[in-house]
Order: sequence, then C-alpha cells, then structure tokens
Amino acid sequence: MKDEIKVVSGFLVLNSMIISGVVLLYMKGGMRFEKVLSHLFG
Repeated sequence: MKDEIKVVSGFLVLNSMIISGVVLLYMKGGMRFEKVLSHLFG
C-alpha cells in the first residue's frame, strides 16, 4: 500500500511540474499554446 501511494504521489508531482513548466513557457515566451504543445509532442 505504501508503495502504491509513493507511485501515485510521484506521478502527480511529475504531472504538476510538466503543467507548470508548460504554463511558464507560455507566459514567458508569449507563444501560442499550439506551438508549445507541438514542441512537446512533436
């Protein structure tokens, strides 16, 4: 059970870091959101 909690919390932390990084890039660069998404997934 403790291992599952660690995995889930790590996954959530990683997701929040990625989302905040995308938001920071979007705000800082003044880029269009589609360009950021295509950069991440392209």
